Amino acid sequence: MCSWSFGIMIRQYENDKDNKRVSSFHSSTVMEEGIPLDDWTPESTRPQSDSMNVMSEIEHPVQLTPKQQKAEEQYQKFKQMAVGKDYSSIESLNILSIQGVDKEGRQIVVLRANILPAKTVDLKLLLLYFISVMDPIVEEDYTLVFIGSNLSSENRPPTDWLSTAYTMFNRKYKKNLKALFIIHATTVVRLVLRLVKPFISVKFWKKLTYIDDINDIYEYIDREQITFPNSVIRFNAKKFRPPPMFGSLLSTILESENNVNGIPHMVESSFAYLRNYLHVEGLFRVSGENALIKELVLSYNLRERVDLSTIEDPHVVSCLLKRFLGSLAEPLFPHEYYDIILSFYRLLASEYPDLWIAKTAGVVKDFPPEHFRLLRALFAFLTEVTAHSDENLMVPSTIATVIGPNVLKTKLPPTDLNELHEANQVIELFIIHHEDIFSTAEQQKAILE
Repeated sequence: MCSWSFGIMIRQYENDKDNKRVSSFHSSTVMEEGIPLDDWTPESTRPQSDSMNVMSEIEHPVQLTPKQQKAEEQYQKFKQMAVGKDYSSIESLNILSIQGVDKEGRQIVVLRANILPAKTVDLKLLLLYFISVMDPIVEEDYTLVFIGSNLSSENRPPTDWLSTAYTMFNRKYKKNLKALFIIHATTVVRLVLRLVKPFISVKFWKKLTYIDDINDIYEYIDREQITFPNSVIRFNAKKFRPPPMFGSLLSTILESENNVNGIPHMVESSFAYLRNYLHVEGLFRVSGENALIKELVLSYNLRERVDLSTIEDPHVVSCLLKRFLGSLAEPLFPHEYYDIILSFYRLLASEYPDLWIAKTAGVVKDFPPEHFRLLRALFAFLTEVTAHSDENLMVPSTIATVIGPNVLKTKLPPTDLNELHEANQVIELFIIHHEDIFSTAEQQKAILE
């Protein structure tokens, strides 16, 4: 059975029922289920007198059956044992992580059951690690996110270990669990839970939510409060493929990021990365490794987490950014405004630059808001690039030549090369005068509003 981690919570509901009955359970020196826990306890940590020394440490005493009392004593012993252990071998597995808070303000615990190497891990140390991490968390309300993507028998610990953990974890683990999300529950997990449903408190089922598409969890948890591993994101994309980052409408991309009033995260991270390389010669002009760029495009399209800081070649990131801009289903300068933008350039730019700014701003103000925001951010950044032209050799005209065809273009490639040159000159002027253009556009919009 693969439902090993949330079985702890289920078992506690069963134990609660015991509290409501007069018990005649027989107390013994070993657990009625599971492995002999006393065998795990070093002599130096065992009490030399009666068990009241341990029971005095119980923070929330309740009426316990003898079996539950024994489990509580053992939990307190293990809690003491957990202090000062070297957990580096367990921590490196990244099985358990404490992340942000859900929309109710409760701490989020993420349990990656699908990567537990159950056949090789030190299970005694694992149990102590769980206690050391979780004991302070469960003092307050918390939310558990159980990841079951590709869960298999290789991830299932032995039954005796499961039984020990189920019995020993005390009441506060269950009581303060307010929400349990099971991500990508396997058929076995669902079947097991269905079979045990008649025997478990109704309260438990109110806390349980199956999440088949990880995007559904954002109804309960804000995106910035939880991070899923790329393996889980890629698994999710097999069934729920998101709209691609490259090749979609800008509005669709921002909506998928729940970022309708911003600019794409990929663009923001590219700007942040490239600011460390503004001195590099040929930035945006020199090509990066195409195979790596394709790999990054795939990762972004699947909405995987991408850490650009691991990229050693800044030309890879600058080319990635150009490819993104060029792939938008609707260019940053929308097709419908292409002709008028070029017309104002031809009529006014050389002889009446101030009038050209005013007229062009009057067009830009009507761009979709998401296009307006990204264009403004893009040209502000390109101005930073040209400010280092003495090192990178990228003056406004050079930048315009490599960026222009990606942002200002017709539906079909122009047959007149002079028109392409004019479009690039428009981009050059936008780099030079971007602040005047966009501030004037905002003023004009404010007047109309």
